[in-house]
Amino acid sequence: MTSAAGPALSGVLLEQSDFFVTMRLAGGTVRAVRKEPGTRVVVTNPLQAHIDLLDEITDTQIHDRLRWRHDPHLRT
Repeated sequence: MTSAAGPALSGVLLEQSDFFVTMRLAGGTVRAVRKEPGTRVVVTNPLQAHIDLLDEITDTQIHDRLRWRHDPHLRT
């Protein structure tokens, strides 16, 4: 999160509304910051690549991949 009035903050997003952003910082403290004009919040989802992949592959491809993964006879 980058605020026009203060330093940039990063942490785990706990809650976001039209008026506040609440996050847990690296030290474990919870901080709520008021959104002001010029405040920029960037949310990064670590699973986004997997979510995007679900739009590109078919159910059959998912089935085949899981079958290969769990059947040792297919991997040799």
